[in-house]
Parts: sequence; C-alpha cells; structure tokens
Amino acid sequence: MLVEINLTRAFVKNVKELAKVAIETGKEQIARFNFSLGKKLYK
Repeated sequence: MLVEINLTRAFVKNVKELAKVAIETGKEQIARFNFSLGKKLYK
C-alpha cells in the first residue's frame, strides 16, 4: 500500500513537471507563430 502511494506521488509529480514543460513549449510555439505571422502582416 505504501509503495503504491509513493508511486502515485512520483507519477503526479512527473505529470506536473511534464505539464510545465508542455506549457513552456506551447508558449514558445505560439510566440514563434505570432512572430512569423506578424512578419507576413507587416510586409
């Protein structure tokens, strides 16, 4: 039982870390997209 709780905690922590990375990556991609879109609009 204790092992399961520890595994669950570790899993949740990893998911949170993955979510952070995914959010940061998403922000970068959105910024790049907006930047390239802005270039096209202002030409």
